[in-house]
Amino acid sequence: MKKSIILLCIALSISIQVKAEQPPFRIRTIIQTTENEMLKDEELANQVKSYINRELRSLNDVIVTDKDYFLTIRTTVFEPIYERVQKSGLVIMGGVMTYRLDTGEEGYLSHFMWYTPKNRLREICDKIVVSLDNYLDGVRNMRE
Repeated sequence: MKKSIILLCIALSISIQVKAEQPPFRIRTIIQTTENEMLKDEELANQVKSYINRELRSLNDVIVTDKDYFLTIRTTVFEPIYERVQKSGLVIMGGVMTYRLDTGEEGYLSHFMWYTPKNRLREICDKIVVSLDNYLDGVRNMRE
C-alpha cells in the first residue's frame, strides 16, 4: 500500500514537471496609429501597446518579444474626426496573426474592431488579451 502511494506521488510529480516545462508562448505586439496626419496620435498608440503588453505579461506562459514570436497582435488605433461633431471616442481595430517560422508567412486567426469612449480604452485592451488567451487555452490543451 505504501509503495503504491509513493509510486502515485512520483508519477504525479513527473506529470506536473512535464506540464510546467512547456515553452512559453512568444507574442509580438505591433500597435500603430493611422497614416492620416490629422488623426495620428503616437501617444495613444503607445498607451494601447502598454495596456496590451501589461495584460499579456500577466499571463504566466507568455513572453512579449520581437524575435522568434508565435503570434502577433497587430492593432491600429485612432480618434476619428467627424464633420461638425466633437471627437467622442476611439477606434481600435486589428487582428491576431500566426507566424510560421519555417516559411515566414503570417495569417489572421481573428479580427476585431471596437469603437469606445476614451475612458474604456484599458477595458477594451483587456478584452483583446482575454480573447487571445481563450485561443491559447486550446493550444495549451493540445500540448497536454
